[in-house]
Amino acid sequence: MQTDSIFLKTLQDKEAELLAKLEETPIWKQIAGIRSTIELFKQGENGHTSAFENPTFTVVPSNYPVEGSWGAKILYILNKRTSGFVDDLMKDFETYEPGKYDSDTLYKRISQNASVLKKNGDIDGVKTGLKVKYYKK
Repeated sequence: MQTDSIFLKTLQDKEAELLAKLEETPIWKQIAGIRSTIELFKQGENGHTSAFENPTFTVVPSNYPVEGSWGAKILYILNKRTSGFVDDLMKDFETYEPGKYDSDTLYKRISQNASVLKKNGDIDGVKTGLKVKYYKK
């Protein structure tokens, strides 16, 4: 019996060690981002407001909102820089949260949320060629 509990403890420790390593990989971060987006959409289906429906922000945060929404983060960055393309905003995100997101996820999240903010009138944007340059209001 004692041997079984030691073996079980060893397996649990190894599992925790492997999970910690896995959570640091870019693929795991992508999976976590996808799971988060899926949950947001599921909440929208269950009568809650989806993150992509009318995320109107009237107050620009005074400090970078690390735990805030994507919309709040974009508003903060645009307030500091006054304008920028998605690529410019990505560079700013990387200075505030280095290595937290891979570039593909970051590009998609900023593009989607900046577009929604523009649609809702929280920021302005002008299309130049294939890209949109976003401006603070």
